[in-house]
Amino acid sequence: TQVHTRKTDFFAKRKESLLHFAGRHALNIDGLGEKIVDQLVDKGAVKDFADLYLKLDLDTLAGLERMAEKSAQNLLDEIAASKKQSLARLIYALGIRFVGERTGQLLAAHFGALDKLASASLEELIEVHEVGETVGASIAEFFSEPAQAAFKALASSELHGLGVSRRV
Repeated sequence: TQVHTRKTDFFAKRKESLLHFAGRHALNIDGLGEKIVDQLVDKGAVKDFADLYLKLDLDTLAGLERMAEKSAQNLLDEIAASKKQSLARLIYALGIRFVGERTGQLLAAHFGALDKLASASLEELIEVHEVGETVGASIAEFFSEPAQAAFKALASSELHGLGVSRRV
């Protein structure tokens, strides 16, 4: 049962992360609510937020419970529209510990590009106004974790080619 609990916690965190990413103050993906996220994660259609852009299609969405083709297309349109959100919103949407909306704005203004933020040293991070050692360490840890496959996909040319905002 301990393995089952860890697996449940893992999926719950994944769902929570996706809901935060899609939230009104993050990338504002209307229609990507709890019931849809639950189905997408439970069916293995989405593992992280990069999958929203790379793997979701009309057939996958239309195959979900209570999701007709029109609703599926509307959600795909919302996901496409989210690519035009600002870098500050994207940074906030990543769900980095201690990084709220204001810190996302400050980081976006200071670094100007997601790649630069991701490669910043702790010393460079704490140079940002209102970013102390705790927040800087959290950001550095986030981008150094091998498990950040979603970020790596965002930083890749593949997602860049899809138009996901990586700059201010």
